[in-house]
Amino acid sequence: ALIDERGEVTTARVLKGLPMGLDGAAVDAVKSWKFQPATRLGEAVPVYFIVTVDFRLTTDFDFGPAFFVVSCRPSSSRTRCPRRAGR
Repeated sequence: ALIDERGEVTTARVLKGLPMGLDGAAVDAVKSWKFQPATRLGEAVPVYFIVTVDFRLTTDFDFGPAFFVVSCRPSSSRTRCPRRAGR
């Protein structure tokens, strides 16, 4: 990320990407942050800074599309319908 003299992120790019749109989410998050400006000889200066963004996914899967099966018809005798939570 490039942080300007005001501490605002002017440029951000992903060095190591992740799937499912997480790259864009990381860039959007970093661009919304405000930093304390770097200084050199008492003056604020722009600086390149590597920012690590960690995503943590919850393990509470009692909601969402994975458990929203209204009906299921197996496409073959080898296919089974997913079980709903609590069954």
